[in-house]
This record gives sequence, C-alpha cells and structure tokens, in this order.
Amino acid sequence: MNSATSELGTFVKQRRVELGLPQSALARACCVNPSYIAQLERGHIRRPSPLIIKSLAVQLTDIEHGIYTFPEDLLIAAGYLTPAEAWSDPLGPQKRLLLQQLQRLSE
Repeated sequence: MNSATSELGTFVKQRRVELGLPQSALARACCVNPSYIAQLERGHIRRPSPLIIKSLAVQLTDIEHGIYTFPEDLLIAAGYLTPAEAWSDPLGPQKRLLLQQLQRLSE
C-alpha cells in the first residue's frame, strides 16, 4: 500500500460518510463491485482508473449541501498529479470560486 492510495482511500471514505452513502450505494452509482470501494478505502487499490475517479467525483458531490469533490483533488490523492499540475489550469481556482458563489446564491 502506498501513501497516495491511503490518502485517496481516506478521502473517499470521509466524503462518503459525510454524505451518508453506504459503500454499496457508492459502488452501484460508480458501476463497480462493493468490495472495490471497500478495498479502495482500505488502501488496497493502487490507482483507480481516471474514469472511476471521475465517477467518484460526481457521486461524492452534493451541490444542494455545498459538498464538492473535484476530480483534480482525487487525482492528487491517487498520485496521478501534484497540486501544481492539477490546478495549473487557469480555470481551476475559478471553478472553486464559482461553485462557492452558486452555493451562496442557493441559500
């Protein structure tokens, strides 16, 4: 188990619990086996595919409650990218600001 995978597993579990999602519901929504999510959270999955990371980001977001999971954050936690690489896109920080503003408008 490497530290990047452990960081990703911890991140996924914390966000899943915060959203009140059982592992089985997250697995179903991401089209993977529930044991895959369990292994990911325990750090036994080396690196999920970018497609699974994108799916996790969508499922671990609840706009109504202001909970956002960005694919970039998961890619960093999985060790695919460094923070500098992930947010070097000039729109990266702006995405976060836009979502925060949308949340404030909906309150």
